Amino acid sequence: MAMPILIATVSFAGMQFISDPFYEVLIILGSILLAVFALFSSYNNHKNINPMLIFGLSLFLVLPGLLIHNHNLIALGSVFSAVALFYNWQVNRRCENVCCQS
Repeated sequence: MAMPILIATVSFAGMQFISDPFYEVLIILGSILLAVFALFSSYNNHKNINPMLIFGLSLFLVLPGLLIHNHNLIALGSVFSAVALFYNWQVNRRCENVCCQS
């Protein structure tokens, strides 16, 4: 929901906004918080630990990438984060259709 607002803000602010390391870290940490919230809130539904393990791998790549400012590690960690959230969505959807109906 916040992404359209962020895109609109970036278009008005110019590219200097994105290239500032402070805002880069702020956006990445905000994304991590949202992902953790999504994973933990749906874990109560499906009780599958695999999305969290995949996300843990992504944090293992992103956090050192932030510390040494390596964009390749951050990008690879972001891909694993997206995979974890997609897998979490699939497991949650499957659970709603099959195992969690009372």
